Amino acid sequence: MPTGKLTDRDCKLAKPAEKPYHLYDGRYLYLDVSPRGKKSWRVMLRVMRGGKYVRYTTVTIGTYPELSLAEARKLRDKLLFEQIHPLAARTKLASTVTVAELARQWLETRQPQLTPEHLRGVRQRVESYILPAIGNLPLSALDAPTAFELLERIAEERSPETAKRVKIALSQMLRYGVAIGVAERDVTVDFRGQLPTAPARHYPAPTDPETIGRYLRLLWSYYGVWRPVEVAVRLLPYLFVRSGELRSMRWRDIDFDAGLWSFTASKTKTPHVVPLPRQAIELLETLPRRSSYVFPSPRSSDRPISDNALVAAYRSLGISSQQLVPHSWRAIARTLLEERLGYPPHVIELQLAHTVRDPLGRAYNRTTHLETRVEMMQTYADWLDALRNTTGENTDGKA
Repeated sequence: MPTGKLTDRDCKLAKPAEKPYHLYDGRYLYLDVSPRGKKSWRVMLRVMRGGKYVRYTTVTIGTYPELSLAEARKLRDKLLFEQIHPLAARTKLASTVTVAELARQWLETRQPQLTPEHLRGVRQRVESYILPAIGNLPLSALDAPTAFELLERIAEERSPETAKRVKIALSQMLRYGVAIGVAERDVTVDFRGQLPTAPARHYPAPTDPETIGRYLRLLWSYYGVWRPVEVAVRLLPYLFVRSGELRSMRWRDIDFDAGLWSFTASKTKTPHVVPLPRQAIELLETLPRRSSYVFPSPRSSDRPISDNALVAAYRSLGISSQQLVPHSWRAIARTLLEERLGYPPHVIELQLAHTVRDPLGRAYNRTTHLETRVEMMQTYADWLDALRNTTGENTDGKA
């Protein structure tokens, strides 16, 4: 079979098509190009039965450009020279690829799928915890006890939550290795449920109207060096979304004419609509539109402000984490909307982007009870303003 048909330029210029296609290099090696643009090196290995070669089967040996054309040829020659059975090929490949090499490839594939902020977090966990400890290990040497010892140490020295997130990254990385043919299995499944778990976290949620009014006055007194943080601090009590959702708000998702903000809820991954009360729109209109983000970072307009920016604002006002955190406004709204303003629990849960089902077990869509939610959000915003502007003798929501 002829060899050396491909050049590195051919590989580099190969564009995705409607259907997968192959670029043959020769001697059982070809580059598979998927419709999404992923380029995988594959080798056809012969299966022997009864002393005779009866058929070919294909083994993935890596992806391009992480595995270059020259490296793919060397690995192909090694597999063919040693006449490795296809069932043993993954084991052989696992002994030649390190955890660090797999991590580099996996992070490259994750880049188009994750938001920049999420990708930074995953990369930080891989580079800070996984690579220093086991990066030089061949995949064949990574077993369950080694991975468990690493994660147990992270749980003890850092926190159970950090260990959980590192485990998720390691598991996803190993499953990717299995998919491309360089890892045998995901060893983290062997100790599922065995890592220490973090105690349930309960956010402080004061519901006394006078206390809430005092905190609101403090938040409105905040003036920092970056205007978007000031607006975010004041907007969150009105909208009571998750702080990450507020920080990632984009101008394109806001319909100022309809007074609606539409986005994908971060926890349920479902479409969600937030009616914007008059006060929220007035705050948003004070911001310049220099970025696609409503609350861009002062360091880069390509990413939003960090969660630490909101926390730091609270701390600068003397509000401790035992008293109030940005997430507290969700629990506060959940309690006050029902107990003080009399709104039905299922409408409140819908506005909190929790999954609510109808009597037949079907999840309500994002616009269910929208008219009631529009009224509820404006009433709640007006009530918060009343608390902020007075010590509040009338705090039951009634005129």
